[in-house]
Amino acid sequence: MRNRNLVKRVQSLYTQGFKQREIALTFRKNSSIISRWCRKPLGIIKPTLFSSHQEKLRYYWFTSLPIKIDTLDRNLATLLLSTLYWCEGAKYPGTNRVDFVSSDEKMQILFIKLLRFVFSKEIDESKFRVMLQLHTTHNVSSIINYWSNLLNIPIKQFAKPHITTNKNTKYRHIYNGTCGLRYYDYRILLKIMGGYNQISNQIIDRLI
Repeated sequence: MRNRNLVKRVQSLYTQGFKQREIALTFRKNSSIISRWCRKPLGIIKPTLFSSHQEKLRYYWFTSLPIKIDTLDRNLATLLLSTLYWCEGAKYPGTNRVDFVSSDEKMQILFIKLLRFVFSKEIDESKFRVMLQLHTTHNVSSIINYWSNLLNIPIKQFAKPHITTNKNTKYRHIYNGTCGLRYYDYRILLKIMGGYNQISNQIIDRLI
């Protein structure tokens, strides 16, 4: 089983200049596993003079379709909210609540802010609940605090997290669990679903 402390020790040795093959022999691990653990976090950053050709290409592709939002009105916010939920949310009749699950922190922040904005006159903050799925390697209390601050939801509205044992050897440098954001309001669920239904009806026939 992968141990989070072990991964940190491996990464520390790697940053000190030890070769991956040497680290693999030290910890009696396959070199491919050590390579994954030492891999830099995936990110698209602005290239420098010393960046590789592939890094420069990656940044070019990442920024090649510029999008500018001058005004975020309720119509645009509703469109974004409904589309997000269409992709990641649980739908009626399988559920009678808003249930949005993702490990992507930026997506969760965007979703809850859009939800609060679009339904600002209806939202009852006490109806929010959060269910986290964490690994045995996580510090549970610190992760709960992290998500509580991120979503601006009190810890008392967090359910007991579901703890799993990660049996594979893949390691994500930044993984703070999978967050299930729930809001108990059947009417809002149907309004969101009705939103993406309208979006699809209006757009599909316009596209060739």
